[in-house]
Amino acid sequence: MRDLTHRSRAFRGIRSEEQQRLVIEAVKIINRRISAGFAVSCNIREVELLSPKWIRGFRHAYALCCHLSMVAVGNFLSKTGSADRVNYVFESGHPHEAEARDFMRHAVQNSDIRRAIGIPVMHF
Repeated sequence: MRDLTHRSRAFRGIRSEEQQRLVIEAVKIINRRISAGFAVSCNIREVELLSPKWIRGFRHAYALCCHLSMVAVGNFLSKTGSADRVNYVFESGHPHEAEARDFMRHAVQNSDIRRAIGIPVMHF
């Protein structure tokens, strides 16, 4: 969607009318499949100033907002008693995408974190 809305990469050079048509169709697809939507925002300068640089996953606003979103999803699932499974997808190409992915790698190994962000805890 980012590339489409900015008409970059695979969508470079498409006409405005085609871009608008594709966005509308993409939103229709999303709306047919969505259970809930979550948004998190922050003041980037405040996060950069106050975030603990020694903790991976909290160094930058992107990764921090990803964490807060995941916690919101986990709280929603817990409060609604939902057994839905969550598949987290990160924006490809974001400068701080790797930090958010690092957190996810750590999270899947920790049952408390998994539970908090809505990823089922599995026992093998």
